[in-house]
Amino acid sequence: MDLKSSNELDLHFFKDYSKIRESLMNSFDEKISISQKVILSQQLVYSLFVLGFLVDKAVIKSIRSEKLTKDDFLGFLKKRDFNIKDLQQILIKCRMSPQDNLIKFNDKTIKIPYLNIEFFTKMFESKWLDFRIDYNSWCNVVDFVVDYSKNFDFINVFGTIFERDLALITSINSEEVTENGYAKILVKLNERRRRGVYYTPKEITNYISKNTLKSFLADKLGNKNDSILDDIDKMGKNELSQLMDIIEKLRILDPACGSGDFLIEMSNEIFNLRIEISKKLGQKINPYEIKRSILTGNIFGIDIQKSAVEITKLRLWLWLISEELPNFVPNNNQPLFPEMYFNIRNGNSLIGWLYEDLGIKESDYHIDDNLMYLHVRVKEAITNNLLPSERKNLFQDTDEFIGQLIIVGEKQRLYTKLDVLKTLNENLRKLVFTRDLAPNIRLSLYAIHMQLRHVQYQAVFDKFCDFIKQKNKQISLTSSDIELINPFHWNIDFNWILSEGGFSIIIGNPPYIENKKIRNKLEKQLQKIFYKSAYKLYDLAILFLERSLKLLGKNNYLSFIITNKFISTDYGIKIRKILLTQTKLKEIIDVSYLSIFSQASTYPIIVTCKDASSVLESNQLDNQIMIAPRLNDLKLLENQSYKKIKIKQKNFFELPNHIFEISGNISILKKLEKNESIIKLSELGTFYYRPFGF
Repeated sequence: MDLKSSNELDLHFFKDYSKIRESLMNSFDEKISISQKVILSQQLVYSLFVLGFLVDKAVIKSIRSEKLTKDDFLGFLKKRDFNIKDLQQILIKCRMSPQDNLIKFNDKTIKIPYLNIEFFTKMFESKWLDFRIDYNSWCNVVDFVVDYSKNFDFINVFGTIFERDLALITSINSEEVTENGYAKILVKLNERRRRGVYYTPKEITNYISKNTLKSFLADKLGNKNDSILDDIDKMGKNELSQLMDIIEKLRILDPACGSGDFLIEMSNEIFNLRIEISKKLGQKINPYEIKRSILTGNIFGIDIQKSAVEITKLRLWLWLISEELPNFVPNNNQPLFPEMYFNIRNGNSLIGWLYEDLGIKESDYHIDDNLMYLHVRVKEAITNNLLPSERKNLFQDTDEFIGQLIIVGEKQRLYTKLDVLKTLNENLRKLVFTRDLAPNIRLSLYAIHMQLRHVQYQAVFDKFCDFIKQKNKQISLTSSDIELINPFHWNIDFNWILSEGGFSIIIGNPPYIENKKIRNKLEKQLQKIFYKSAYKLYDLAILFLERSLKLLGKNNYLSFIITNKFISTDYGIKIRKILLTQTKLKEIIDVSYLSIFSQASTYPIIVTCKDASSVLESNQLDNQIMIAPRLNDLKLLENQSYKKIKIKQKNFFELPNHIFEISGNISILKKLEKNESIIKLSELGTFYYRPFGF
């Protein structure tokens, strides 16, 4: 699907989808908020599309020899006495059945396998009790799904639709919106859609994913030439096995994952590479199992919006079965879609405990009844599902922790409660990903995990608040503040990755929000505590840069498509210095001249860098940066046939205020700086300017 047809399909689909969404929203109780109506309507439409997709893939099928078609299945729902409970009945069997469930409709009996306990959770909220829709409107909903299912690039095009819905929800949540206000938001968003503001080309996500992965792997194999992955045919078995081992241990993060575009693209790159290597090694290939291992072991994402997290999971699950399934027959316990609550999380990526020293209190060493209860619950759940030989290793650490805490009581100084909680949670994670567990056990373990997480966050709460207070005495965080900010404590949720050294690759498109639009005063105060780059009129995107560099493992890679404003503005001086002294910049590609961004208010660039493992001195900045100025054709990016300029990193460092000059005129700037006869504007007075919007 080319760019033009993709845009046309997007616009046509979204126009029709908006009408369907409106009719659904009007079918809810008036007491439900507009934002909730949007989310619930969205979930219903998406659930119909997904169920149709599962029928196409023969995941949901007839128990007899006759083929079950998507039209037949959706037609069953288009009956005059339709009730939302009919749809919920199907979805709940997808989530909870210990074995294949049978449902009869018309003259067919269909089989629905156990998919996942997280599958469309919002479809079971109490708000659906008052959902009433007339028959004609319901028929229009089903017909809409049937029509667009026939020629629809389901996973990729839906990403754009998801992003647009997220933009609508964000706009609604940003203020108290009345029906009239909602209409105004729709008009504004429709105008922005017409201009293509939200469309981020797949070519860009593909380029960033493929080239960052290639650079990382070539680097780990000790090859200075990134083309090593183009020469897999020349590799011996030992080198191929080494490459496969590196790939299987990858930890890839998108810290603002949105609808998951980058995670899906990177998953595709890893999958294709693993298939190619497996063929060369003569290994048996199971596409489903390879994809499943990628989702559970390689891919990680965070987003501040819960709906974005749900959408990302859904798209990754659909990507999992986008290949032809090799006659997949799930056993009674293994879900078709793996649990992803350990990998794709909701929270504020920018605020939370990372490596900061929060200190230790006396109470941290004390064993309490709640902790003992959680230990017993986890142990019972695991004991009931593992052989004695399998249990030993999982419990060795926690039994030692608990035993020491009990023996020495309050006076012990060996372990803290967080030590025990983290180890319990890690045992739980291993169990969920490595064992076939019955759905009711999985649901129980999920509940235990959420309780463990809550207890860990509570254990950190006071210390986190004290840490903030020490940095800024004017800030006194309350529980309601924490709930609103929704901090993400990396040292809890991804402690096991941080203890391995950090993430292998971090990619994405961090949100650009101007300083004046960061309206939460408390959040601004917190950002200035955690970030050196929160300087003057900083924008939110550069904070994601600084945070991601802290999360990145030594000598590992980061690549973002990000606004270019920080490369020359006053507020960008600190993040520029961080990039120049803590990373080795690899490339900067100016994509702001692409027609797709012509009406946008931001001017994006692609920045790729490698962690320097230590702070670089000015005499250590000799690495070459590849600069691509004014790229105006996506095909040039895809073919990598664009104009390239190579400069040394120290050239940026030596420019006034470490400006990143990416237009190819760095020699002119140097001459101007050295020409003493030139009078600088700063010597005449103070001037403010905003060329090109910054």
